Amino acid sequence: MEQNIEFQQKKMMLDELYKAKKISGTEWYEALSKLIAEFDLEKEINS
Repeated sequence: MEQNIEFQQKKMMLDELYKAKKISGTEWYEALSKLIAEFDLEKEINS
């Protein structure tokens, strides 16, 4: 559960950066992909 909250917070930060035009759509997508991979890996380790 904690991981999900942390994931949501990080995703919201990425969304804010994108909306503020601080990162491109490609950078947003790549960062989101890394974030998802990181949390999937943590899930595997913890299960």
